[in-house]
Amino acid sequence: MDAMWPTLIAATAFSDDVLTLFGVVALLLSQWGYFSVVAYSARNERTRLEAGMALGAENKHVLRLVVGHGNDAGADRSGDWIAGAFA
Repeated sequence: MDAMWPTLIAATAFSDDVLTLFGVVALLLSQWGYFSVVAYSARNERTRLEAGMALGAENKHVLRLVVGHGNDAGADRSGDWIAGAFA
């Protein structure tokens, strides 16, 4: 029985490492996806952003507009993603 403990502990440690790796990869992919949504939104709103900056908008207002639209675009499709996960 004592000889089995190192094997069981090693198997548990390995599975913990694999799950941690998958969690880190999932976190990185989600951040990449969020950045992509915000970048896409900013690219589509480029003319509006340029006009606002030319008229004297402050940087914090422009940043709020970009990030706010990115959040809206991501939230519009989140219900579809959740439904697809359980399908």
